[in-house]
Amino acid sequence: MPEAIKTDYEEAALVTENSSRAAAALQRLCVEKLCLHVLGRERGNLNEMIGELVARGLDENVRKMLDIVRVVGNGTVHAGTIDLADDRDTVGTLFALVNEIAEEAISKPKRIEAMYASLPDKARTAIDRRDTGKAGPAPSSPPHASDPNED
Repeated sequence: MPEAIKTDYEEAALVTENSSRAAAALQRLCVEKLCLHVLGRERGNLNEMIGELVARGLDENVRKMLDIVRVVGNGTVHAGTIDLADDRDTVGTLFALVNEIAEEAISKPKRIEAMYASLPDKARTAIDRRDTGKAGPAPSSPPHASDPNED
């Protein structure tokens, strides 16, 4: 989790005992900052950012997690919408959701990218050709059983 988001997350943990509402609002802020981080933006409307991520192919479960934190977090700052006065279970769920969102949006893609980058250049080039539909140069030798691109 990026440091600026981690700071808000830790603050939410510190205030949970005294104010579930404050903790939920901070969790919403964490989600907003996570979306900004993923989109590479300085600012934005959280609902619109989630929509943009959905348009980019965001996983449905991640979208649901984002919207849960967004709606509950919004409810904590609008009078009479959601009452979290003594609801530490909901705040605990928000903590778990923010962790899952960070895992899916930041940590997991970084791990996968590092693993993909460790593939041989020849294999990545062949994959890129396959996925872009460009024929590219013909292989210098026929594929055989040990060819990493054969399936």
